[in-house]
Amino acid sequence: MMKTVKLYDREPYLTEAEATVLQCLPYGEGIAVSLDRTCFFAEGGGQMSDNGTLDGQEVTKVFEKEGVVWHVVKDAPEVGKKINLSIDPEKRRDDIEVHTGEHILSGTALKLFGVKNVGFHIGRDFATADFDRVLFPEEDEALERECNVIIRENRPILISYPPREELPRLGLRKMPETEEEIRVVVVEGADACACCGTHAKLSGEVGLLKILSAEKFRGGTRVSFLCGRKASDYLMKEHTILDGLSRLYSTRPEKLPDIIEGEREELREKKMEITSLEKELAALLFEKYAKSGEKHLELALPYGMNMLKELASLVSEKEGMSACLYGDGYYVLTKNEKSEYDRAEKNTELRKNGAAGGGRGNFYSGKLKK
Repeated sequence: MMKTVKLYDREPYLTEAEATVLQCLPYGEGIAVSLDRTCFFAEGGGQMSDNGTLDGQEVTKVFEKEGVVWHVVKDAPEVGKKINLSIDPEKRRDDIEVHTGEHILSGTALKLFGVKNVGFHIGRDFATADFDRVLFPEEDEALERECNVIIRENRPILISYPPREELPRLGLRKMPETEEEIRVVVVEGADACACCGTHAKLSGEVGLLKILSAEKFRGGTRVSFLCGRKASDYLMKEHTILDGLSRLYSTRPEKLPDIIEGEREELREKKMEITSLEKELAALLFEKYAKSGEKHLELALPYGMNMLKELASLVSEKEGMSACLYGDGYYVLTKNEKSEYDRAEKNTELRKNGAAGGGRGNFYSGKLKK
């Protein structure tokens, strides 16, 4: 069968085209359509397929098999008919920016630090690139900085299908293990890699590369990053947040970490003080109720879960004693092991009335129905 001409190979920004229907085959609940040519990218190389339409019909899936690109739609178009193809231009542009950015990222990581890319995926919110060793924070910063230098230099990006015997001299990051024709993408002075994806014609079209995180992953590093429009949108939102916090604290953004860490430390100290006071208050309450001689306490108290648990702990240590404690939207059921009260039965009763909680043996707790 005739292979599909992939228009995006040479014209990555092409989002509309005309093509002739060659074949229609049943595919699940729809129809797989092959065309003489297409601007639809089929999933591969870490990149998802394009979204779009064939003569107004939504394309739900695009895949390639033995050089033929298949487009899955609901109804079969007429074989031999010329139809109009249209893809989502914003998604295509985003894919071009991030896939080109990944080449720059991976090629630069190899040149700067000798780390190899072992995985790549374009997600809905960000892209990830996996490297074969752990990257240190200072390396992450140097990597991002150098990538953006290459982007600003607006270097040419060349697509070619060289003879197999020429591949070794091209210095590819990884030699592909296939007998099929190899498509090579070269970012001048930055990267050379076999790839099927959509790429820019100049590095400057990427606009910007922003590393979001670099986390240990399977003995190496998983770098999450954004490029182009998505990177710009992210930084605008981040700036808005930082500006708001700076105004709130009446300080410059670079001083925020120290101020917030100081508040966190103060909050930790306050929590420790509160815990200590809750224990003292629980002891006083227990002493008060224990003097009554009651073996079972059923109390509604103006406290939260922590206080209820502190009091419950003391109740459970008193021989033969039990309690149903209700507080600020919570409940705690407890008993000493020598008490005859059934806590599981009471918890079941509360759950039937809308409470949400559980436990076992001598202790149950949860939220009361509002």
